[in-house]
Amino acid sequence: MQPVWLWEPAKRRRAGRNGNKEQRMAWAKRPKRDTPPITQRQVTDGRGRTWVGTLTSGTVAGGEEHAEVVFVCLDQPGELKRIARLDLPPARAAAALRALEDAEVLRLLSGSEPA
Repeated sequence: MQPVWLWEPAKRRRAGRNGNKEQRMAWAKRPKRDTPPITQRQVTDGRGRTWVGTLTSGTVAGGEEHAEVVFVCLDQPGELKRIARLDLPPARAAAALRALEDAEVLRLLSGSEPA
């Protein structure tokens, strides 16, 4: 898994064109303890297709507060990938995903959205 970089405001400020203060931004690396370990779950849907769900940190605004599971169909590679949001911080989501029963993972897949 690639390292995830976050925006973190720098300490220096400068005046903008209108005299407003603007914040300069700098990159900061997320602490390793907050990066979810790679976790995958495999399920078969009602149509007999096999899906693999891989845990990632969130990709939209506020993504550091939640994790996502990206589902990929193994039997039909042309099938759209699907994304399900977990309302857990990425650091805790791996253990929660591993603890889910297969029926719960299947429910997560059925409630997911196309990527």
